[in-house]
Amino acid sequence: MNQSLIKRSNNIQKWNIKPLLTLKKSYSLNHFMNNKHISNSISLFQNSNINRIFGNLNNNFNNNFNNKNNNNNNQGPPKPPKLAIVLFIASLLFPFYANSGSSSNNDNQQNFAGGSSDTITFQDFIGSYLTNDLQKSNIDKITVAEKSVVTVYFKTTANTIQFTIGSIKQFEDYMNRYSPDTPIYYMMNQPSNLQMIGAFISPVVTLGILYYFTRGQFGGGGSPFNRLSGMTKSKAQVHYPKNYIPPASAPPNTTATNAINVKFDDVAGCQESKAEIMEFVDFLKNPHLYNNLGAKIPKGCILHGPPGTGKTLLAKACSNEAGVPFISISGSEFVEMFVGVGAGRIRDLFKLARTLSPCIIFIDEIDAIGKKRNNNKISNGNDERENTLNQLLIEMDGFNTSQPGKEVILMASTNRLEILDDALLRPGRFDRKIEIDLPDLEGRKQIYKIHLKKLKLSPKSEMDFLAGKLSSITAGFSGADIANVCNEAALIAVRFDSNHVEFAHFEEAISRTIAGLEKKSKVLPPDQKKIVAFHEAGHAICGWFLKNCDPLLKVTIVPRGSAALGYAQYVPSDNNLMTREQYMDTMVMALGGRCSEEIFFDSVTSGAQNDFQKVTSIASKMCKELGMSSELGYINFATGDSQGISITKPFSEKTAQVLDQEVKNIVTECHEKCIALLTENKEAVEKVANRLLEKETITRKDMLELLGKRPYPEKHNEFEKYLEQ
Repeated sequence: MNQSLIKRSNNIQKWNIKPLLTLKKSYSLNHFMNNKHISNSISLFQNSNINRIFGNLNNNFNNNFNNKNNNNNNQGPPKPPKLAIVLFIASLLFPFYANSGSSSNNDNQQNFAGGSSDTITFQDFIGSYLTNDLQKSNIDKITVAEKSVVTVYFKTTANTIQFTIGSIKQFEDYMNRYSPDTPIYYMMNQPSNLQMIGAFISPVVTLGILYYFTRGQFGGGGSPFNRLSGMTKSKAQVHYPKNYIPPASAPPNTTATNAINVKFDDVAGCQESKAEIMEFVDFLKNPHLYNNLGAKIPKGCILHGPPGTGKTLLAKACSNEAGVPFISISGSEFVEMFVGVGAGRIRDLFKLARTLSPCIIFIDEIDAIGKKRNNNKISNGNDERENTLNQLLIEMDGFNTSQPGKEVILMASTNRLEILDDALLRPGRFDRKIEIDLPDLEGRKQIYKIHLKKLKLSPKSEMDFLAGKLSSITAGFSGADIANVCNEAALIAVRFDSNHVEFAHFEEAISRTIAGLEKKSKVLPPDQKKIVAFHEAGHAICGWFLKNCDPLLKVTIVPRGSAALGYAQYVPSDNNLMTREQYMDTMVMALGGRCSEEIFFDSVTSGAQNDFQKVTSIASKMCKELGMSSELGYINFATGDSQGISITKPFSEKTAQVLDQEVKNIVTECHEKCIALLTENKEAVEKVANRLLEKETITRKDMLELLGKRPYPEKHNEFEKYLEQ
C-alpha cells in the first residue's frame, strides 16, 4: 500500500522518508497460491468433485450461449454457465488477495530496519519517555498512521515502540508541551494499484453475473432493465368480436385472445339494466345521430350490484353486439409494489384504447383502485393507489369523443359502489350508474330457461314448467347461483348413472348450494339424532302454524356442510316490504328448535347458536333502524359507515341501555309465544319428529299427511301454480 507523508507544519527539520516508502513487490503466481488468506479457497477447487463439476468450462459456456434462445423458449430461464460461477467466486476472492498483499507490504515496512517493536499505552509513553529527559533526548522521529497508530523511532537503537491515540489534537498538545522539536510525520494510506483494480473488477463482475441470472427471469435474452421499464405496460386482454380485423395501427403484441360469443339474448333476469346497456351499442354503431343533435356520447358507465348478477356478462354482450374490441382488465392488476407502476399502466391502457377506437374498456372490480381518498391526517393512506386513481380521473376527462368513429367507452363493475371516490362517479366520467340487482321470480325463470337448454332433460319435463318450479324455490339466487345449480344437477345425474336430468337432481343441487355437501358418513348417536329431530320438528311446526311464515318445502336431519346437523327449507317470496308481524313470526320460527328442546328434554344443546344470531340481528334492526320499538320511537340509531366501521356511537349510554332492553324484550316476547305454540301443538311436534327419525327427510307431502292442510292461505305468488302439482 503506497503511503504519503505529511510533516507537522511547526517542525522545520528534514527527514529522509525513503525507508518508509512501500517496497515494490512482484506478485507471482506462487505468491498467490501460497497466500494464507485464500489458500483454503484455492484448495477447494483442487477437490476432485469440484474439478468434475467445473470441468470443460469453456465448452459449457459456449454451448449455453449458443443455445440460449432454445432454453428460453423450451426450458424456461437459462441456467448460469459454470465459467460465470468461477468468475463470480474469483471476484469475491480478489479483494482478499489485494489486501493480503498490502498487509505484507506494511509488515515489510515496519521491519525494514531489522528491529523489533513493542506496544505500550499512551500514558506509559508520556510517563516513561516525554517526562523523562534522558529517554526524550533519544527520540529520533515519530510517525502517525491512520490518525491513530503512533510509532516512535530512536537514535541509538533500531527497536521501535507503538501505541494508539484517540485524539490527534490531544497528542499534539502533549508533544508541543514536552517535546516541540521532535519531528512528527503523518502517514496517509492510499490504495495500491492492485486494490484499485480489485475495487473496479469486483462490482463489474458481480453486476455482470446478476445481469446474466436475471436475463432469463425477465424474459428471453432481453435486458432486465428494459423489462423493468416495461412493468408499466398494461396487462389488459383484448377480445375481438367475430370477423373483426384489427387496424394497422394496433400494437404488435395485441392479439385476439378469444372471440366473444355472448349476445344480449344470452343475458336474462335484468331487463331494465340490459336496456340501458343496449343503448351504448347504439352509441357505438350510430354516433353521428347523437353528434348531429349536439349530444355528447356518455364517456362511461358503472355497473354495480351483488356478485354473480351478470355485470361482466352484460359488458361482453355490449362489446359483441357493437362489433368493437373489448379491452378487459381487473382493478387489482394496477396495484404493484413499485411506485408509479399503476399510473403507468393506466396511461398505457388508454393509449391502447385510442389505438383500437371505437372500443370498450372494462375494468372489473374497480374498487381496488377507486376507493375514496383518505383525508385522515394521522394515516397517509395508500399514496400509490391514490396516484393510480388520479391518473384514471385524468384519462377519463381526456377522452376525445367528438370525432365520429373514435369513441372510447369505459365500463366498470363493483359490488361496493358506496366506497368509490366521488370524483370518479361524477357526471363527465361515469355518466351512468346502472344497478344490476338479484333477479326476481320472472327473471330467475328466464335465466333457468337459458341454462336448461344446454341440459338433456327428461322427456316428461316441460321446460317452461320446470323453469318456473325451480325459480319458485330459489328466491334470492343470483344468475351465477342458478348456473351452478344447473351444472350441479347434471353432475349429480351422471353420478347416479341417469340418462336424463330429473327434478330430483335439481332438488339435491339446490340443497347442496344452500346447506353444503351431504355428510352420509357422519352418523349421529341415537340420542343426538333424536334431539336433532325434535329441534327441526320445532322449526317446522312453528312455520306451519304461524300466519306470516313462508311455505315449508322440506325438513331433513341428514348432516350437511361443516356444522349443520339438519335444516328446514322454506319457499321465500320476493316481497320487499316486511311488517312487524312478519319479523316477529320469523323470530318465533327461528326459536322453535331451542323451545322444542326445552319442552321435550331435560337440558338444551348448542344447536341453536345460528338461530340466536338471526334472532338478535332481526331484533336489533327493528329497534335501531326500522323504528319498530315503542320506547325508542322513529329514530335511526344505525352505527358505522359503509364499511361497518364506527369509532363513536351516535347515541348516549342511556339510550344504549334502552336499546339493549328493547332488544331483550322483543326476543323474550318471541320466546314466550314460541313456547305457547309448541306446547299447544305438542302432539304435532312428536309426529313430525318420529317421521324424521324414520325417513330422515320429509317433504311438504308428508306434512300434509301428518298435519292436514295449513290453517292459513299461502301468500306465495307462484306457490299454488308450481308446488302443489
